[in-house]
Amino acid sequence: MNEIINNIEKKLFLFVEKHKKLVSRNLLLKDENSVLSNELNNLKNKVTELEEKVKILNMSKSVKSSEEEVKLTRKKINEYVREIDECIVFLSK
Repeated sequence: MNEIINNIEKKLFLFVEKHKKLVSRNLLLKDENSVLSNELNNLKNKVTELEEKVKILNMSKSVKSSEEEVKLTRKKINEYVREIDECIVFLSK
């Protein structure tokens, strides 16, 4: 009978030890999960910020090309005005 009690005590001790280890492991995993969740949220925020920057850059490029087009158009108009002036001078002779 004493041997049965000793065997039960031994198994109970092993069970308690295993339970403590599992509880400890569970806490570690919860902490790790929390850290990873925070990191994921930070990365999502950074992606959102970068997407906004890309939108702004794309908009600025489109405006820049429009400015260049305006400059080219003005230059072309000035060339036409010079040609017209030359024609008027030629006709007035």
